[in-house]
Amino acid sequence: MLKIKFRHLNLLTFVILGCGFFCTISSLGINEFWKSELALLPIQVMALVYTSYCNYDRG
Repeated sequence: MLKIKFRHLNLLTFVILGCGFFCTISSLGINEFWKSELALLPIQVMALVYTSYCNYDRG
């Protein structure tokens, strides 16, 4: 029987959520500049959280 590891399940969940997010952003009827900013916002937030978390662990 095929076993799905927890790591793969998390990856699959985030891929599905990411696809849904970008499809939703692309269908919004707003200015192209704001659309691109909204699309990159989660990536920027996750980078800030990651760097803050890593620096917090070291200090």
